[in-house]
Amino acid sequence: MKRDTVMIRAFFFVCLSVHASLAWWEFGHVMVARIAYEDLAANNLTSILDEAVDLALFGAELSPNMTKTFEGVSLWADDMKSMQSIHIWDTWHFIDLPILQDGTPVTPENNPNNALEMIQDALTVLTQPETRTVKTIEKASLLRFLIHIVGDIHQPLHTAAYYSQQYKKGDQGGNYIKITWEASHTAVSYTHLTLPTIYSV
Repeated sequence: MKRDTVMIRAFFFVCLSVHASLAWWEFGHVMVARIAYEDLAANNLTSILDEAVDLALFGAELSPNMTKTFEGVSLWADDMKSMQSIHIWDTWHFIDLPILQDGTPVTPENNPNNALEMIQDALTVLTQPETRTVKTIEKASLLRFLIHIVGDIHQPLHTAAYYSQQYKKGDQGGNYIKITWEASHTAVSYTHLTLPTIYSV
């Protein structure tokens, strides 16, 4: 197996081994990347890790808000949305696999531009043997997306949509479920939150 393939796939599967409860919002993304970093380093894969870090940070000067560390690049994809209002890749962050509980007949949306497709596309580009040593902005961006999206799919609300009589078109990963919750550590009541946003409070 070519070395670049080993590098990317090793990182990918190390990330997948991280427990889902860690992978929520900024803290979770940083933790997924950090555990992957330490796992690769601990398994004598330092040279592979060095290549991954070098590529992930390639062209970082074009993203002034990005933290220039391996863990920091895990937040880059979300920063593109929130700070630079770039939304053309929004559907890469999730995949709505249907959860059906009450027998409601549904036709789940078929969105080919989802998290799993993004991961496969990134692996295809990043593991091309003829371009293994070539660093480009495209490859750097794909690796940064890969690091981020692997963190995203550890979140249950990024990988499922609930269908029922109430949510015949799905709840969009919990976004249609409104709740009222009081955060004890802030003493502030939050009304009409969605399930995904409660993890950022």
